[in-house]
Amino acid sequence: MSDTKEIESLVLDKFAFLQDGFGLGTPILKRDTCNTTISYLSSEIGIEIELDWRDLDVFILITKLDEGKLPKGYYVYNGKVCRVHLEEVLKNKFNINKNEIQEVIQSGKNKKQSRNQQAMVTRITAYQQLLHNHVGAICSAGGNLFKDTP
Repeated sequence: MSDTKEIESLVLDKFAFLQDGFGLGTPILKRDTCNTTISYLSSEIGIEIELDWRDLDVFILITKLDEGKLPKGYYVYNGKVCRVHLEEVLKNKFNINKNEIQEVIQSGKNKKQSRNQQAMVTRITAYQQLLHNHVGAICSAGGNLFKDTP
C-alpha cells in the first residue's frame, strides 16, 4: 500500500466501529499537504486519527468540541486544553498502565523499521486495537475527560 488515499480508506475501514454504538457520526476528512485528519464526532468529543505524511506517523487525539464543532486551536483553544493524545487520556483519566499502552503501541512500531507508508499501516492497526479496547469508556466520559485540565 503506497497511496495516501489507500491509507485513508484503510483508516475508514478499520475505524468504522466508531460509528456503531458509540454515538460518533460519519467521519470528516480534512486533507492538507502535510497530513490528513479523519474525525469522528459526538455531541461533546471527537476522536481524530491524524495521518502525518511528512513524518510518516499516526496519532489519535481525543478532542473537546466547541459547541459541537472541532475547535480552531490545535492543543489549546480559548486558553483551555482541547486535544489530548489517546495515550495520555488512557494513562491520566483511566489509570491504564503505561506498559499496557506501550505494549500495544510498540507492537505497531518497530524501532528498526524505516519510516514508510507500510509502517504507518502497521501503526494504524495497533492504534485501532488500543482504541477499540477503550472507546466505550472514552465515549461514556465524554466532555468530563477535559475537566481539571488547564
